[in-house]
This record gives sequence, C-alpha cells and structure tokens, in this order.
Amino acid sequence: MTDKFLKTRVPEGLYATLLAEAGSAGKRLNTHVRELLQQHAQAVSTAEALARIEASISATQAAPQPGTLDHDTQRTLVEMRLLLRELCMQSNAQIVSRVAHQLAAQTAQPRS
Repeated sequence: MTDKFLKTRVPEGLYATLLAEAGSAGKRLNTHVRELLQQHAQAVSTAEALARIEASISATQAAPQPGTLDHDTQRTLVEMRLLLRELCMQSNAQIVSRVAHQLAAQTAQPRS
C-alpha cells in the first residue's frame, strides 16, 4: 500500500486542540491526525450498526426467556444494549431516558 499525502486547512482552535491532544499522547501531530482519520474511517455507521442489531435480534427471536439464555446469547444482548445506548447518546441523550422510562412502564408489575 502506498501512502497518499493529504493537505488541509483547519481553524486555529481545532489546530490547537489537535496539537494538545497529540502532545499529551506523546505523538507527532501528523501521526495523531492520521490515527483519528483511521478511527473515523473504520467506525461503524449508525445504519450498519442497526442492521447488525436487527440481524442479531432476528437470530435470537426463537430463543427462550432471558433466565434460560446461554452465556454467549446473554453477552450478545448486553453488547447490543450498550451499543444502542452509545448510538443514542451520540445523537440525542433524551432517547435513552425515554426508552428506559417506556421499558420500565412495560415491565412494571400490576399492583394488586
């Protein structure tokens, strides 16, 4: 693989922030920016993450009740929950609160 040169202009504030981050990580600025760009390029898009989650949910729909799930399935469900929470927090933190409230209302035991 051959490396390509990328040149761009950034505002002074962003430059100062990137320079400070690179310095605190003990890296050169160009190395730090390259790593940030690689992380961004490798990040899973929201649409892709939702597609993966939907596929996982479809695969586990025939699974027994949560108390009888095997360890791998429980771990997958926890990972999906954490991923969804992270995605929601990035787009709108109120989503997490609303969903938690709705789930609490749905799972609340009827009072006798």
